[in-house]
Amino acid sequence: MKKKGLSIILMFVLVFNAYIVVLVNVNNIVWAQQYYGSIEYYNYVDGMNLTISIMYVNITVYNDAPNSLWLIVPRDWNGSILSSNNLLLNVERHPLYLNSEENPFYANLTINYHGPVSFSITYKHPYTLLIVEPNAVYFSPLLGHSSWLRRTYVLDIKNVNFKVVRSFSPAPVKIMTGMDSLRAIFEGNNFNRVSLFLTMNNYGRFVNVSMGNLVIKTPERYYSFAYDLLNQVFMYYNNMTNLFGSSLGEIVITFYVPESQSDFSVGGYVPYSGGEVGDIHVNLIYYRGINGELLLIILHELVHRFLFKLNIDPNKLLWVH
Repeated sequence: MKKKGLSIILMFVLVFNAYIVVLVNVNNIVWAQQYYGSIEYYNYVDGMNLTISIMYVNITVYNDAPNSLWLIVPRDWNGSILSSNNLLLNVERHPLYLNSEENPFYANLTINYHGPVSFSITYKHPYTLLIVEPNAVYFSPLLGHSSWLRRTYVLDIKNVNFKVVRSFSPAPVKIMTGMDSLRAIFEGNNFNRVSLFLTMNNYGRFVNVSMGNLVIKTPERYYSFAYDLLNQVFMYYNNMTNLFGSSLGEIVITFYVPESQSDFSVGGYVPYSGGEVGDIHVNLIYYRGINGELLLIILHELVHRFLFKLNIDPNKLLWVH
C-alpha cells in the first residue's frame, strides 16, 4: 500500500512539474505575425538611365483582411492605382510623420477597399543607384506599410558593369548575378531600406568642372549637376573671401559614394595629414537629400580651408562642426 501511495504521489509531482514547464513555455512563446495579405516591391534600375528608377508595388489583400491599409510613397506621387475588382472606395494622401517630424520626401497613402482585392502602384524614384568609380551604392526608397502585409523586395539592376557586390543590408534570401545584371530578393518586415555596396569593373570617365580657382572632379554622368552646384559654391566663395579677408589657391572638390553602412552619416571631409589639407570630399548620397544640403557641406569644408589659411590648426577647432 505504501508503495502504491508513493507511486501516486510521484506521478502527481511529475504531472504538476510538466504542467509548470508547459505553462512557462507558453508564456515565452513569440507568436507569429498574423498576415492578411502580401506586398511586393519590384525596383528596376537601368544603367542606361541612372537618373530615374521605376518602382512597381503589387498588393494582394485576403478575404478576412481589414478594409483599409497604408503605405509610404514619394511625396510628389500623383499616379493611379490599378485594381483587380474595382472595389477601391477612396484613396487619401497624408503627411508622413517620423519621430514627430513631417518627412519632406515621402507621404502616407491610405487606401480603403472591399476585399479580397489585388492592386498595383507605380512610382519613380531618382538616383537609387549612384556610381563614382570604382565604387557604387544602391539605396532604396523608404519602405513602410501596414504591418499585416508580408513583404518581398526585388531589386533588378541591368546594364551596369559591376565586378562584385561587397556587402548589403539586410541580407538577401537570394542573389543572382549575370552579364552586367543583378537580381536580389529580400523578405521580411524588419527593414525600411535596402542598400548594396558594389565595386565596378572599370574606372569610368571623369571630367573637371571649373570656375575661377574652384574645380569639381566628377563622373561625366553627373556633369550638369556638378556645374549647377559649382555655380552656387562660387557665389558664396566670393563672399567668404571678403569675410575672411583672404583667398585660397586651387580648391578641388571630389565626389564619392558610401562604401559601407556607416558612411551614410558623413556628409564630407577634408583629409588633414602632415600639416597639409587635402581636397574636399563630398558624399554624393546627399544629392538625394534636402535641396541645398550638398552646398552646405561644401561651404562647411571651405571654412576649414580658410581657417587653415589663417594658421588655425583644424584639430584645435572641432567645435566648428
